[in-house]
Amino acid sequence: MRMPPYTSTRPRYSLKLENVQASDDVTKATQRDFALRQESATKKIVSLLTPLKGPQDIELHLSVDFYNERNLYISTALHKIMVVVSAYDF
Repeated sequence: MRMPPYTSTRPRYSLKLENVQASDDVTKATQRDFALRQESATKKIVSLLTPLKGPQDIELHLSVDFYNERNLYISTALHKIMVVVSAYDF
């Protein structure tokens, strides 16, 4: 997610692993498998840190809280990211 660079709004990002559905014989993804990397002051990248085995369906929530120049809360944007991991290597 990227914000306009000219705004005085200050974002605070957080990433949460919300749900994982996988069969019993598959190691389920954890919060440690993903990272939120800072690209710039107004841009973050969600990165996969470790290879995942499939099949599994993963739901991540990227939350962005917005604050004004006086550090007062304005609003929150929630982005749901779905990751589908195949059982097959490509």
